[in-house]
Amino acid sequence: MAEIKYHIKNLKNRTHILLKLSRVLDEYTPSTEFIKLFKNKKILIFYPNYLSDAFRFLIIGAMLSKAKAKVYYLADEGCLFEINNSYKYSKKDILEGNLFIKNRFWPPKMFLYNIQRKVGDIYLGNIFKKYMYFINLSELLKGFNLSDKNYKKYEKYINNRALEGTKRYFQDSLYKMDEVKEAYFNYEKQNAKKVIYSFMKFKNQYGPIDFVFMVDGVYTTHGIIFDLCRKEKINKFVIAALGYRVYYDFCSDESPQTQWRSKKFKEFVNESLSKEEEKIISEYLSKRTKNISYENKIYFPKQDKLNLMINRKKPTFGLFPNVIWDGDNCERCRVFDSIVKFAVETIKFFYENKNIGNLIIRFHPSESTLLQFSKKFEDVLKEILDKKYFDADNIYFIPSDNYINSYKLIKNYVEVVLMYDGFIGIESIYLGKPVISVANWRFVNQEICFEPKTKEEYFNMLKSPDKFIKKFNRNYPKIREKLFKALYFYLFKSTIHSPIVHTKGEFAKLSINDLKQIEKDLIDITKFYSYDK
Repeated sequence: MAEIKYHIKNLKNRTHILLKLSRVLDEYTPSTEFIKLFKNKKILIFYPNYLSDAFRFLIIGAMLSKAKAKVYYLADEGCLFEINNSYKYSKKDILEGNLFIKNRFWPPKMFLYNIQRKVGDIYLGNIFKKYMYFINLSELLKGFNLSDKNYKKYEKYINNRALEGTKRYFQDSLYKMDEVKEAYFNYEKQNAKKVIYSFMKFKNQYGPIDFVFMVDGVYTTHGIIFDLCRKEKINKFVIAALGYRVYYDFCSDESPQTQWRSKKFKEFVNESLSKEEEKIISEYLSKRTKNISYENKIYFPKQDKLNLMINRKKPTFGLFPNVIWDGDNCERCRVFDSIVKFAVETIKFFYENKNIGNLIIRFHPSESTLLQFSKKFEDVLKEILDKKYFDADNIYFIPSDNYINSYKLIKNYVEVVLMYDGFIGIESIYLGKPVISVANWRFVNQEICFEPKTKEEYFNMLKSPDKFIKKFNRNYPKIREKLFKALYFYLFKSTIHSPIVHTKGEFAKLSINDLKQIEKDLIDITKFYSYDK
């Protein structure tokens, strides 16, 4: 009950953004170009359950409706047990199958669903009634059969996305499976099948879809929608919160984790940036690495002193783990099948090979600031590793709540950065440090960092750092050029204005200029990705 009250209060505190939206929409008239792109197009928005996502999709949907597109919100009013990190099911709930009965998040989700329908009816008037449609997931799930043989051809998608969802829930990369995790994994597979069934039923009832908008493009629910769109060759846009550019969201035909797979990305990186574009990226990275960007202020609310007593006669490697659950995408896995195994085996290697060098593990600072609900990576390692690894004289652990400047750490102590995937790898290369990535990170196969294909190759690289350090230094101008192109694509060719950004407890102000900027970005994105049928 306390959680329901919290969400209701949260919604009431933000009601002003909905009222403002209705007034601004009254003033907004779509451009001829925007109408031409979207008029009579059928658009499906897979309904999100987080407040910020719901608001941004309500805005986008209303704008598209004013351009006379038919916008369908596929609204989960409590049929799917989507991940929410503010609670955990008990072991008994999972083993006995009470997940749907005791899912404490669906009442607020139902409340959110109803209030937005009401907002549409009252404030958006004829636009809502003529061009915006809310469809209950429960209606589409009538006749759902868990054992239907039609799911066989989607087995790979179901297993991968259910695995991602289970990893996210338990936040330990499933280093050790047990009966509770297996049971939860099976329920995630049911979840995935429900999404497939409802998506296919929607197509059968409402006809072909021109565009699908979804969040993230990973995990059980939105990841399955993403897979189906790719398989069925349906135009899709993934919109996800972008922590690297204020008031902008990621928007692409790929997920943020698999940006490298985009056909447009591959085309773009073969072109040259203009001097102005190079300047934009250079200034952007300069601000981040000087610790003065917007995100840095959140990650590092204060500055702790950096003073490591370390043997400088040996090379020092820096391992920078991601937040443990964030985008634990199966398609990322290459050398290791999880980020935890990467960290564990690397730590063991340095313990057993003390002559090779030092290892610094710097845990992600957002675990103690922006994402405090996240299970701490260090705690997971302590559950797995013996105390001797934490007492080793060549291995140093820097907790997430130690607010040392990570960029100074890299510049002053680290010769080689070890990474699974993460923005710190991009910044490290900019700072002139070679990076080894053992996963299919967002810019894989671009000759930006060193990418071993096997464990043997990875550990051999660690044994001979001088070889690739020299190669990196020799080729740095070319590496830097490729890095700038990849990053420009990610931050400026694949983003959309998002005025609904939670900052200091209040939503950003919404204006007619915001809507015009969203419109321009949607036009640019649509043209760039060539979504014409």
